[in-house]
Amino acid sequence: MLETDGLFPGYQLLSWLPDETFFSLISRHHQLWGHVTAAQSSQLVFGSSRGGSHHDLPNSLGIFVQRTNAVFGEADYIARERTLLKFYSAFVSKAETDNAIACMSSASVAHLKLRLGILTSRFRANHPLKACPHCIRQDLRETGWAYWHLKHQFPGVWMCTTHQQPLLQSCLKANGVERFRWLLPHLSELNPVNTKSDSASSDSVLLGLSELVEHLVWSKTDQPLQLGKLHEVYRQELQNRGWIAGAVSLRPAQIAAAFLDYCEPLRCIPEFAALAEDKASMGQQLSRLLRPPRSGTHPLRHLLLIHWLFGDAPNFDRAIRLLIPIQN
Repeated sequence: MLETDGLFPGYQLLSWLPDETFFSLISRHHQLWGHVTAAQSSQLVFGSSRGGSHHDLPNSLGIFVQRTNAVFGEADYIARERTLLKFYSAFVSKAETDNAIACMSSASVAHLKLRLGILTSRFRANHPLKACPHCIRQDLRETGWAYWHLKHQFPGVWMCTTHQQPLLQSCLKANGVERFRWLLPHLSELNPVNTKSDSASSDSVLLGLSELVEHLVWSKTDQPLQLGKLHEVYRQELQNRGWIAGAVSLRPAQIAAAFLDYCEPLRCIPEFAALAEDKASMGQQLSRLLRPPRSGTHPLRHLLLIHWLFGDAPNFDRAIRLLIPIQN
């Protein structure tokens, strides 16, 4: 327990747990304090009955830091290391990350998802809460708490890379009644996502994708991935595979067909519903990734293409080092 130092007379403060999200930390305090309503906890730590309640990109971090005398870290640390900004900051410029931190420190994050390209991507913008049943049992044994792990919340992650098991999801924060609630993972409130009987093939692809996402997010903390240069890396690999005829001409039908086959096991996950389902549409989506970008693209589109072309993080890292110099 942390000392309250007179900040909250009569209240105890907990400490961070490994890989814990900010939403999870406040949810544990809400349970510890025994408040009847979520608004009571929000009012106490955020100065507003609905402050900070977004589980993915919360607002009012500045007020929270002031009220807790920064015992949990400054707003910059909380936003970068304990929220889903950890994921997006690996793929956007430092200026965009700084803007996101400023928004999350203020009273409103109304336009943040639009700035990050989430709302216009056709991928789901609500970031469902996810948990591993094995982690829940292990965390209860080792810490006394079941809590939300940050790495499980990353877009594209649907397998626990520690236990190699499918993640379960909670629908409670997605509905209008429960969206301001503070909650922790309970098996009775979590549901499987992949209900297909032949899930072995999809689990294998999802595990590889989850491992890739985690590696890239954690390794790009200080130097974001240069999405605007990735088309060069993709085209080189396609050339290695013989899918580029001559100097610049692509074989779009072959590329689209092969990528459609890769995507098929992923369609059991609602998050990937935005993926094209025919060669013509897939060709159009791929063409935007295989040329210099004119606008922002959701990182998931790149992550899927990277996983398909390179298989794992070491292969991709080798390919990108050859074509894109590391900036100091």
